[in-house]
Amino acid sequence: MKTTKNSIWPTHCKRCGKSLGKKHGNREFCHPENIEEGEQDCKQAFNNYIAKVTRDKIKNTLNLAVRNMKILEWFFNHGILKVSGDELLKKGFEYKNCSGNEKGTTPNSLVPIYFTFKLISIGNNKFKIEKI
Repeated sequence: MKTTKNSIWPTHCKRCGKSLGKKHGNREFCHPENIEEGEQDCKQAFNNYIAKVTRDKIKNTLNLAVRNMKILEWFFNHGILKVSGDELLKKGFEYKNCSGNEKGTTPNSLVPIYFTFKLISIGNNKFKIEKI
């Protein structure tokens, strides 16, 4: 975003880089009336892009957390309530993608929650799966 020496306001559009011209006030994008045939509204296109990036981040994180829940559900449904970290990793489990945390039994410890399951560390890379 370019500015002049004496102005804090941008002199060029934040999206396309076209000059905004004089007396543009505090506008950051091309004025919608100055859009040529077939071009997008710069402000709308810029905001749509920012929203898409945010949606993609959320969608990806949510998908990974759901996958973790399904892995824990598989173990739980097969009667396997204590599992090693290696077994979880073999199934594609990623510890960091949880849907929340709750306080553990020891001070300053957290128990990760994967939607409907808790994964409680019992030491030596072993975990207990509990249904909420």
